Amino acid sequence: MALNKARTSVWMKAFIIFLIIAFVSVFMASGVFGIFQLFQTSDTSSSATSTVDPVATINQRGQATVDALKSLAASQPTSYTAQVKVANAYFDWAQELSTPATGQSQITTAAMTAAVDVWAQARAAYDQAVKLNKTFDPSVQTDHSIATFYSNDATSAIKLAREVTVKKPDFAPAWLNLGLFYDSTGASVQAVIAYQKYLVLDPKGNAATYATNRLKALGSSAPTTKTP
Repeated sequence: MALNKARTSVWMKAFIIFLIIAFVSVFMASGVFGIFQLFQTSDTSSSATSTVDPVATINQRGQATVDALKSLAASQPTSYTAQVKVANAYFDWAQELSTPATGQSQITTAAMTAAVDVWAQARAAYDQAVKLNKTFDPSVQTDHSIATFYSNDATSAIKLAREVTVKKPDFAPAWLNLGLFYDSTGASVQAVIAYQKYLVLDPKGNAATYATNRLKALGSSAPTTKTP
């Protein structure tokens, strides 16, 4: 991702994608749509006797980072770069809240609730950033769609991801995200098309196995067409 969440790092992009995959896998297993249905479990943290609140710690660290970057952006109100940094900081913060702590298979209810709010703030920050950009950045737009999705607005997330596939049809991550978003809403036909396109563009990608398995589950098959 150019000037984006990944900060040009391939492994970070993969991490983001697999974060989505993990969440959507839960969607598929439970058959229930909605961010709020993902982690409706009791807080079974083994650190019940600890006085340290991990959510509060993450929020304190995330807020401090965001505040510093927002101050910088305020001094450069027309800077796309500065605003994207703010959005990315919110993204990092929400992602940390959305990732199970060491030794846990799920995030706690408190972390889930906090994450949805921060994802919404990330979305708003990206909304503001794209208004300052005179060119189209598929990487930032992809992050924008992810934040929107986890703000519990799959419809808008699909719209953003589709825009990337139209303007940058060879940008594989957008097709994967589009497939995941459609998949989570039960739009299986559209999901199949998006997954197949992703596999054509990136047949050996980090998410190729997942996309192939989802195609099988949806009653379709992986494409045999080679990437142009």
